[in-house]
Formats: sequence, structure tokens, C-alpha cells
Amino acid sequence: MRGAIYFFAILITLFTPSYSLAGGVVDVLDAAYKPLMQTKDGRIHNCGVHFSLAITIDNRAFGIQGSVNEFYFKNKTPSIAFKITAVEARQGKIVRHNLTSAFLRYQNFSTTSFYFNEPSPESGAWLAMTDMEKSPNLFARFILSLADKPWIGFNIGDGASDFTMQLPKPKERGVFDDSASCSLQAIEQVQKELNIQ
Repeated sequence: MRGAIYFFAILITLFTPSYSLAGGVVDVLDAAYKPLMQTKDGRIHNCGVHFSLAITIDNRAFGIQGSVNEFYFKNKTPSIAFKITAVEARQGKIVRHNLTSAFLRYQNFSTTSFYFNEPSPESGAWLAMTDMEKSPNLFARFILSLADKPWIGFNIGDGASDFTMQLPKPKERGVFDDSASCSLQAIEQVQKELNIQ
């Protein structure tokens, strides 16, 4: 799927080398979601949902990948994270952007309030994190927010406005059921480790 989205983005702009500044209408050409789970020795460390988008904005074509995750590392406070990367098709080449900011916004919360909001110099991604102690009310709805058309935005540091768009509702069935099941199992394992009844 990743290769298909990037290839589609390249085709759109092979013959459109010029583009306008950010802030235009965003067209979502393709969107895909899949559940995430990571384990070690049978113990769940991570539950989440990954999303991939192909979008156009004023003759610019982007491939966007991101995820929302819950982490349940042993003997550590459970945490949640939002990660996003962006590439752009320019004259037949894929350009990876180093994001200077990014967010996910749903109802009355935004990842801009998370205690950790920083770029990843190695991958160009943007990462926002908080934990259960600092944001206890988010755990029940953070991942599920992806099913209800949240807003996401990112900035590529070219002096223009953020690229901002509303995620489409997932077409894939069962993605959030699988994620919710993973989360429930992870919470139960943490409760057992802490001897919480």
C-alpha cells in the first residue's frame, strides 16, 4: 500500500513542476488504516492504528503516514503517542520533508498540549507523546478518535501555513475493534502486574 500511494502521488505531479503555497483545498485521493500490535515474549508493548494518505494541495502531491499508539512497557507509566511523516512528489522524485511541527486535533484535545512535541532528525517525522498520569482521560479515546474524522496538520518549514486536513472515515472494518481488543488485553496485563483487582 505504501508503495502504491507514493507511486500515485508521483504520477500526479510528473508534469507539474510548479506549485503554489500551502493553504489551498486538500483533496484526499486515497486513505488506508491498519491496526498495530507489538509484543515481546507474549507481553503486549504497543497497540495502535497506522494510517496512510495520498493527498493533493494546489498541484502538490503528498504521501502522508502516521500512527496513534498506546505503549505499555513493563514498570513504566503507560503512554500515548502521535507520529507523522510526509513525503512529496516533485518532478518524478520523492522528497522527504523534515517536519517542523504537526498535530492531531479531536473535539477538545490536541496533541499540541502533550509534554513532548519534537521532530525526529533521522526520519523527518514529528512525534508527540504524553502519559497516563498527565493525560488520564485521553487513553479511552485517543486511538478511537481516528474513526471519527479528526483533524491533522503539519508544517514543512518553508515559511508557509500548516497543511491541515480532516482524516476521512476508515473504510476498513474491524481496525478499531482489533485495536480496542489489544488495548484491553494490555490494560489487563498491567493490572495483573500491579496486582490491581
